[in-house]
Amino acid sequence: MENKDIETVIIYDINYQLLSNLENFRILLVDVNKPYAQCKGCFGCWAKCPSHCVFKDKIKDIGKTVCNSKKIIVISNCVYGGLSKKVKRVWERCIPGVLPFFTFRNKEMHHALRCKTNPELIFVFYGAKSEKESGLAKDIAFANATNFFNSQCKVFFYENAPNIEECFKL
Repeated sequence: MENKDIETVIIYDINYQLLSNLENFRILLVDVNKPYAQCKGCFGCWAKCPSHCVFKDKIKDIGKTVCNSKKIIVISNCVYGGLSKKVKRVWERCIPGVLPFFTFRNKEMHHALRCKTNPELIFVFYGAKSEKESGLAKDIAFANATNFFNSQCKVFFYENAPNIEECFKL
């Protein structure tokens, strides 16, 4: 499936048994437990091969796919008020979806947007241990939304890992 055909991207750190059945529904599933390369900050996705990561693994085009999708759902354990390390590793690989140039949005400096789309962005956190941790996670989610997509995002919290059907209803 080409990235232009993807409507929804789901980045998740939970072992969902039924997710493999969804791949035929214009959904890109990114299980962060797979051995994807970690962003090295080399700027190759901006300078050498614009909008594509220099690492040739299964998510080399995730930046372009994410920026062209209609909906992005990020499901992560809330770790110290942020994304789990594996989700963050994949999320950082989405940086080719923006340009290396900067612009001001909401009186803050952010990357210029590569794509004209404005995907719906949903963060689903589970396992937050305090209100402070939840507040930090919410701040990070909104900062990522502004930097990556110039859009509002929705943030949900669950005590335990959510059922995938719940995430689709958000």
